[in-house]
Amino acid sequence: MTVPLTLGLLYFSEPLVRVLFERGAFTAADTHLVAKVQTLFLLHIPFYTLSILLVRLISSLQANHLLMWGAVISLVINIVLNYVLGLWLGVAGIALSTSVVYLVSFCYLFCVTMLIMSRRRTTYEQG
Repeated sequence: MTVPLTLGLLYFSEPLVRVLFERGAFTAADTHLVAKVQTLFLLHIPFYTLSILLVRLISSLQANHLLMWGAVISLVINIVLNYVLGLWLGVAGIALSTSVVYLVSFCYLFCVTMLIMSRRRTTYEQG
C-alpha cells in the first residue's frame, strides 16, 4: 500500500508544492528545491513502514538487545551521511540521508529477523 502512495507523491511532488506554497515570496526556484527535498525524503516511507513491523516482531521475540545495536548503527550512518550528503547536495542531501538510513535500518532488521527465525527453527527441530 505504501509503494503506490509513495510513487504517487513522488510524481505529484512539484505540482503539490506549487499549488500549496508558490504565492508571493515563494518562487519557482523555491518550489523546485522543496519538491526535490520532498521527493528524496518520501523515498523512506516503504522502508519505514516495513521497519516498524519488523521492530514489533523482534520485540515480541524478546530480542530487544538487537534493536539497540540497530539504533547505534542507524545513528552512526545518519551522522556520517548527513555530513557527507549535506556537503554534496545541500539540504536535499539531508533528506536523502534520512531515506538511506531507513533503507539500511530495514536491511539490518530483516537480516536480524531471518537470523532469529532460523535459530528458532533449528532449536525447534533439535528439541
